[in-house]
Amino acid sequence: MIRKDYLKLEFGQHKLSYLVLLIELILFIAFFMASWPNRFLQRLLILLIMIFYVLWGCVTHYKSEHLTKRIFWEYLGVSLLAGSILYLVTI
Repeated sequence: MIRKDYLKLEFGQHKLSYLVLLIELILFIAFFMASWPNRFLQRLLILLIMIFYVLWGCVTHYKSEHLTKRIFWEYLGVSLLAGSILYLVTI
């Protein structure tokens, strides 16, 4: 179980990174919903958010000197899983 003080410390050290992620996700949701009838544009947005998420995770962990192959594969896996689910929504 993760302790609350650890989460506070982790969030406190990376406020800007999490703010960038939050803004990007909000923009993605807005553009994804706004482009509703255009499936091609929605799929392009899905691909872009997947790439952004992997790059965001790698840059954030690289800056804090915690980037490992395992972390990279975790971000890639989560990105592929979420992207696949979103892709199914556009079928």
